[in-house]
Amino acid sequence: MLTSIDELLKPKETSRIDESEFAQPLQAALQIGLVNILRSWNIHPDAIVGHSSGEVAAAYGAGAITAGESIISAYYRGLGTKLARENGIMAAVGMGRDEVTPFLIDGAMIGCENSQSSVTLSGAEIPILKVMERIKQARPDVFVRKLKVAMAYHSRKIFPQHHQTFRTDKCRSHEGTGLKVPAFSGQTDHWKEAQSSFLLQCHRGGHHRGG
Repeated sequence: MLTSIDELLKPKETSRIDESEFAQPLQAALQIGLVNILRSWNIHPDAIVGHSSGEVAAAYGAGAITAGESIISAYYRGLGTKLARENGIMAAVGMGRDEVTPFLIDGAMIGCENSQSSVTLSGAEIPILKVMERIKQARPDVFVRKLKVAMAYHSRKIFPQHHQTFRTDKCRSHEGTGLKVPAFSGQTDHWKEAQSSFLLQCHRGGHHRGG
């Protein structure tokens, strides 16, 4: 039986770690492991923030769902993106929203605002590549890098998949007893709505938010 360790240790030529249905549950497993290690050291969070696929492990850390439910949710989230008809790409850029906005063209958008000096662009391949080239020419000092994903997460190209639902008998119990610490969901923008957002992770192929 293939385990997460087996997949992580595969050589580049045979590894499937960049495929979303593998990458997302592997990521969740690593994050859950980190939460468990911190708990074993009696280190507990005062609050939890979940963003994108990280909402799965955040839901586990907050007590909303179990570790098993987290892995199942991450798998179906990854599978949902794989089944999306339209692919796209993403790029990391060392600029803030105001700086990068003049470089954007139709088909390229800001998928994530990571900080005041870092954004992730998302959209169709050709527009994103054009924007990257425009930035490199105008601002050669700025960090610009294409991400190793074949999907335009957090863009309008993936947004229809937000409504795709996968159900499984293994993920209906919601054995988590509810949020044990305050939690913020990047999907809802509200603390009070985080619990319902996290609980949806087990029944939905993840949150793909168009920005």
